[in-house]
Amino acid sequence: PEHGGGAPGSPAWAAEFATIKNKAEKLEIMLEVRIAPLIARKLPGSAGKIALNTDSVLARVYDVEDDLRRLFEARALSVKNELSVVEFVGIVDGAGLVGDGDGKTLTLRDARQTFAAAQSESAFTPSVETGKTNLKQAHALMSFPEFVEAAVRIGLTKWPDADLSLADRVDRALQALVCCPL
Repeated sequence: PEHGGGAPGSPAWAAEFATIKNKAEKLEIMLEVRIAPLIARKLPGSAGKIALNTDSVLARVYDVEDDLRRLFEARALSVKNELSVVEFVGIVDGAGLVGDGDGKTLTLRDARQTFAAAQSESAFTPSVETGKTNLKQAHALMSFPEFVEAAVRIGLTKWPDADLSLADRVDRALQALVCCPL
């Protein structure tokens, strides 16, 4: 219900919701009003992946993808063309995202946690040869797709409030990163 009807979950909201006959519309409302906020509360790390699935955020990422790739390749010193946590934190700090800015704070710890949070699920998959997961080795390096996800997460962490749209929060981080010296 978008036209009044009270707060989500209230009797007035439920009564208005019950009048909606279109099942697709009901599902969309439930996803937006009830399920997405629950996921955000229970799985805060999901926000980055959810954001990357929105057209507005993807458009912002595609606008600067070449610049992000140049930055990534210039700073990735490993043979596999991947970033270490030290290299990633150096990029975030060099972009001016660490510390206060616009009244918002991002710490070095936040940057390190973002590095770890953006690691692919394959980092937690046991090796076929040994059957064991080497988390220390898996978390040592970050690929370019993980770097893009981490950039999105940095924007959401640095500017967590809803005063800015999701895309604008991400765009602030992306613009800062692409201005980072190579």
